[in-house]
Amino acid sequence: MGRYQGTYNRNLDAKKRLQVPSKLVGGTIPAKFYMLRGFDGCIAVYDETGYDALMATLEPKLYQGHSQYKYIRKVMESVNELDVDSHGRITLGEAIAKKYNIGDSVLILGMINHFEIWNPELYDEYMNSDDETFEELAERSAQSNG
Repeated sequence: MGRYQGTYNRNLDAKKRLQVPSKLVGGTIPAKFYMLRGFDGCIAVYDETGYDALMATLEPKLYQGHSQYKYIRKVMESVNELDVDSHGRITLGEAIAKKYNIGDSVLILGMINHFEIWNPELYDEYMNSDDETFEELAERSAQSNG
């Protein structure tokens, strides 16, 4: 499983293809990715190992109640397998771009075990939507782990 980190600004071509930054994936771009609905309006993209790990965490929750089942349905209805072409590009397509409000430019954000694709304006809006400082967020995150 790759370790995804960094922030990248990219433009989509006329066919809504996105060049995956080789630096994002540590140099070697996998042959395919799995795209699905992310949180807060983004697209989440996993390599095959990361996708398999995600599915392994969801499977035990299948029969744990209506809300779990509904959440899994929402995840699974959004899954798209994306082949990587010989130029390291994935095709989002018009329907996906429209659904996630993606225009000609995107922000790609590495998120440790996957990466996210955002409309840059929506990402800025999301990141500036509250007044918590970086330090306050870090403290809250540390408290939730203990």
